[in-house]
Amino acid sequence: MIIKVPYISLVNLIMNREVVKELFQSSFSLNALKEELSLLCYDEAYRQKMLKGYEDLGYVVGGPGSSERTAQRMVEGVGY
Repeated sequence: MIIKVPYISLVNLIMNREVVKELFQSSFSLNALKEELSLLCYDEAYRQKMLKGYEDLGYVVGGPGSSERTAQRMVEGVGY
């Protein structure tokens, strides 16, 4: 079975937008990697946009402690 998704990064899939640049297959090259690293290191607005995306992701997945809360609910659900 083959499925088509707009992104390969879990972050981007969850947010349904590009939070992090995806460099793979034909979009990956040494120059593309250098350009992305340069943007992250030297372009404050670019870096802040990505960090804001991660902050937004935190809210979408339930904030701090969401993994622990989910695990606890799973344990409770099976009767332990």
